[in-house]
Amino acid sequence: MKKSKYLWLKNPENLTEAQKEKLDKLLNEDTLKTLQAYQQKEDFKKFYDCEDAKQATIFFNDWFEQVEKSEITHLIKVGNMLKNNLPRLLNYFTHRVTNAMAECKNSMIQQIKFKARGFKSFKAFRTSILFFCGDLNLYP
Repeated sequence: MKKSKYLWLKNPENLTEAQKEKLDKLLNEDTLKTLQAYQQKEDFKKFYDCEDAKQATIFFNDWFEQVEKSEITHLIKVGNMLKNNLPRLLNYFTHRVTNAMAECKNSMIQQIKFKARGFKSFKAFRTSILFFCGDLNLYP
């Protein structure tokens, strides 16, 4: 288990060969609660493969039942959080959009803020955001 945190968090498609081998070795130890949590995480990805909100609701209820049976406290906590936000998750099936672009822009803004190590004014911060996120050229 030592130094394996990111193996459990990373998408299996994005693992290197060495990482895949290490993960396969860990997956063969089926007594681990970590393995159960990992399998639940991977199973939940199928939620977005559902065709409509009704099918997604059925899938979620089945998945949540399995989570409760696992008796893994942290996983149940995540499951409850998702259950409380289920109507917002189901919006995906109405509009088929996510907030990925907003998260991307927010990440860019956080990088700008970190690199500057502070701004003297909000106006300078705003100008920097518009410059870097607006793909402006310094020399037009």
